[in-house]
Amino acid sequence: MNNSQTELLKAIHARIRTTVDMDDTVFGFIVDGEPYHILVSEGIVFLFAKAHPSPHVVITMSSEVLNALMDGSVGATQAYLSRSIAVDGPLRVARRVEALFAQ
Repeated sequence: MNNSQTELLKAIHARIRTTVDMDDTVFGFIVDGEPYHILVSEGIVFLFAKAHPSPHVVITMSSEVLNALMDGSVGATQAYLSRSIAVDGPLRVARRVEALFAQ
């Protein structure tokens, strides 16, 4: 893992909730070309610095957009409509990503 990946993981870890009221879901992310995934299992949130073999949705974005999602300055729907993110999978699942980040 390179320094930018390490810094990004630290930033995500600092902003991510440890528990959420959500069904079991796997969010795949490609951020600046690097794969990550967040697994929600029984309401507990886990972060991984690798791709998941079968995520429910994959969201592709830059680290700048991810930071905006994490701090709440941009919503998932707004980012999608402005084409700042690409979504592979159900949009209803992708919109739940906002619930993962503490505001």
